[in-house]
Amino acid sequence: DQDGTLYSNKSELIAAIIERTNSWLMYKLNKPKEENIYYTLKQKNPNIIEGIISLGYTVEEYHREVFDKIDPKKYLKRDEELIKILNGLNSQIYTVTFGSYKYSKELQLALGISHFIKKTYCVEDDTVNYSKKFFYELIAKEEGLKFSEICVVGDNYYVDINPAIELGCVSVHISDKEVAGPNFTIQNIYELPKVLNILNTDYK
Repeated sequence: DQDGTLYSNKSELIAAIIERTNSWLMYKLNKPKEENIYYTLKQKNPNIIEGIISLGYTVEEYHREVFDKIDPKKYLKRDEELIKILNGLNSQIYTVTFGSYKYSKELQLALGISHFIKKTYCVEDDTVNYSKKFFYELIAKEEGLKFSEICVVGDNYYVDINPAIELGCVSVHISDKEVAGPNFTIQNIYELPKVLNILNTDYK
């Protein structure tokens, strides 16, 4: 995952994405400013892309009107600790996101990690079921890996983690609350090395 995973989901950038999404939807639906369309939509559709589609809008429009109009550099700075973690990984790194390509590139540059990312996949209008599961399967095929050899890290259990568990991937959930199941839970991305150390010990 990318947003809420490579940086904190309590970041002002997350708040900006939500505010921009809400403003765009209120304008499109001609709703009063005090109404919070975003949260209402998220309650009905944990997958925000499915929610956007249910209202009759496209992913392309969502990307153009929300993500492409947000500058990550206003909210993020180079993250030396994250750089150190990614630099120490002996594996290919992919990001799978609901954000746009333009936004993702700028975000990765802001954090100073773009050269670590082999490829970024963005959920688009032609993505199967608008699910990240489609991309996990694609990455496994591209890398010639078993699902058990892939580690998926994300902060949204429904969108990021559950599809990975269904495929049999190693799953690391970034959350303050632990969800029972075959996944690891960490507070933030900086704790990822602890999980990887456990995995390396188990597989020796």
